[in-house]
Amino acid sequence: MKQQQTKNLEATILKTEQPRIEKYLTYNYVGIHDVTLTGSHTNPTGVIHIAGYVNDNPTLTFDAGIYDDHFETALDPTSKDFPLLKNKDRSVKTVSEIEAEEKAK
Repeated sequence: MKQQQTKNLEATILKTEQPRIEKYLTYNYVGIHDVTLTGSHTNPTGVIHIAGYVNDNPTLTFDAGIYDDHFETALDPTSKDFPLLKNKDRSVKTVSEIEAEEKAK
């Protein structure tokens, strides 16, 4: 029973956060056209982490941390060949900033 609840919670988290992570990656990184989430886990401090990869390439991996209610910007590319950031100064916009920009258009 508990194992099924855990699977249901993970499925809900992945479904909820998928569009936010996709928006962040496609906005801030060069050439990302597809995002696949592969699972989640909670670290010892209680932070949920979502693993995945981009562009249908399982070697282009990332780890996204959810530090508040939803994913905002805590993403760590975990492969050396991960696509580059669009901004040369390595700055990124959070999901909330991207959404505000979209709403203002």
